[in-house]
Amino acid sequence: MAKTSDFTNWIIALANITMAFAAIAAWRSARKYLATFFAQEGYRLAIEFINQNIIYLGVKNRYMVITGNALVILSQLGGKSHTEKINLSLSML
Repeated sequence: MAKTSDFTNWIIALANITMAFAAIAAWRSARKYLATFFAQEGYRLAIEFINQNIIYLGVKNRYMVITGNALVILSQLGGKSHTEKINLSLSML
């Protein structure tokens, strides 16, 4: 078994310290990058959601039409019995 000198031990120790500093620097850089990335990606997804779903709430929106029809049917069913309400609502559809 070969003996290593003190000089090679110092070189190994310095290399280990350098690698530790490099790992810490990479961790800090990655943490900043990921925070920025997720914030930008979150904004992109939120804007896409707004553009696709929320902004278009005009008269042609399917959910607005269904809700309007349901309100009309409910307002017309005011004082009727339960079975009359079901029959009337089915006839309106």
